[in-house]
Amino acid sequence: MLIMKPLAILALGLFTVAANAQVTPIPFFPTIAPLTHSFDANPVGVYPSLPLFSGFGTALPLGPGTMGVKADPSVVSVPNLLVGRSADIRINMLIPMRRFGGYFNSGFFGLFSSSATFRFYDAANNPIGSATVPLTTSMQWIGFKTAPKWKRVEIFGSIPGLQGIVGMDSLRVRPN
Repeated sequence: MLIMKPLAILALGLFTVAANAQVTPIPFFPTIAPLTHSFDANPVGVYPSLPLFSGFGTALPLGPGTMGVKADPSVVSVPNLLVGRSADIRINMLIPMRRFGGYFNSGFFGLFSSSATFRFYDAANNPIGSATVPLTTSMQWIGFKTAPKWKRVEIFGSIPGLQGIVGMDSLRVRPN
């Protein structure tokens, strides 16, 4: 009986944390220059990983395809953006962040993803929550605030059987 009580308290504590976790859409937010990334300084090409936010973060492909920087006329900051081709994209941070945002669109490689899903995870790799937003071929601001802070975000396209096809530019993060 003594073992059951601590396990029940632990389970209740974990449920309470999960119940309080949230992902909230937010408008554009200011942040310091080292916590922004526009991909314009990255040469066009395919990357197995890509340092972001002055080395505080890393983008990685999720899936069988590639993640690449490409020139595109739709970008907010000229000339480049990041897009997954048969791969969704994961961003890992060295320190937990409260906010994440950037400009997103679709319509690459002759394909169009009508939405993007953002899944956030805390420092212990527990899911915080997710949000799905519609995409167009024009860049649009998409931003979120999480509680608790996130350390990993995964960005998924919506084409059945094909990962990626979500373009991103002018990303930004903030710890508060």
